[in-house]
Amino acid sequence: MNKSTILLIANGFTLIAQLVNLYASTRKKKNDILIWQCVFMVLIGITSYLLEGYSAVVTDILGIIRNLIIIKGIENKSVDIIQMALCIILGVYFNNNGLIGYLPIVATISQSLLLLNRRARTESVQLVCAFSSICWAVFNLGIGSYVGAVFNGLAAASYLITMFREKGKASA
Repeated sequence: MNKSTILLIANGFTLIAQLVNLYASTRKKKNDILIWQCVFMVLIGITSYLLEGYSAVVTDILGIIRNLIIIKGIENKSVDIIQMALCIILGVYFNNNGLIGYLPIVATISQSLLLLNRRARTESVQLVCAFSSICWAVFNLGIGSYVGAVFNGLAAASYLITMFREKGKASA
């Protein structure tokens, strides 16, 4: 298969993944959201594999495992710390994209660290999610997942707009 065909197929997987992600956001039960997020990560993982973004494939696989652990009710800080260590070690080992290859690792670790703080304020969650989305947007742009870059850019903007609107209401 030529590079253009692979690029088209990968961006098709990303579009389907983003639609799954939107569907997941409409679910009301935690486990339903997590299951649909697993489907999302499988599809995004396929995209990253096709576009040779192997550090992202690692973070997606670990994200699926994390979600399954949460669904099974096994989550605790030790599991979270092991998960983060594996993300860093395996992500760095499989990174084949230079500096942009570290962005999925940075995004995943920043979100994991935030989740370890069970009392994180909404504003902190929004800021970390915006930062993570920006990391993913830049990474996706770098590997050629243009659909992913657009969706992540829109997500970052949405998080920041919501955060600043809420901050404006609080100070008014």
